[in-house]
Amino acid sequence: MLETLVISSILGREFISHTIGEATKSAYLGIGELLSNENFQFKEILERLDIKLKIEIINDLFEKNKEVKVSKSVNTCFDNLNSIIKKINEEIKNINKEIEIHETKWFKNFRINNVLIKIENLKRHSSILDNRLNMLIKLLNMRS
Repeated sequence: MLETLVISSILGREFISHTIGEATKSAYLGIGELLSNENFQFKEILERLDIKLKIEIINDLFEKNKEVKVSKSVNTCFDNLNSIIKKINEEIKNINKEIEIHETKWFKNFRINNVLIKIENLKRHSSILDNRLNMLIKLLNMRS
C-alpha cells in the first residue's frame, strides 16, 4: 500500500515535470516567434505581459522543488500552473496561425487582423498565471 503511494507520487511528479517542461518550452518558442514576426502589431502588449520571464521562473521553481517532498497543495499549484501554461500556449499558437492566414489574404493591408480577441484571452490567461504563481510562491515560503 505504501509502495503504491510512493510510486504513484513519483510517477505523478515525473508526469508533471515532463508536461511542465514541454508546455513551457513550447510557449517560450511561440512567444519568441510572435516577437520576431514583423507583422505582429501587439508586441508591446506581449512584452508588457512578460510571459517569457514568468515561464522561466515557473520552470526554475519546479526544477528546484522536483526532488523535494512537497505538500499536496504545492503539487496542485504546479498542476494548475501547467494547465494555464498550456492554455497560453494554445492562444499563442492560434495567434501565430491567424497571422499566417492573414498574410495569405488578398488586400491584407486593407483588412483587419482578427487577433484582438486572442490577445484579450492571452491577457486574461496571463492574469490567471500571475495569481497561480503568487499562490505557489506563498505556499513555498510557508514551507521554509
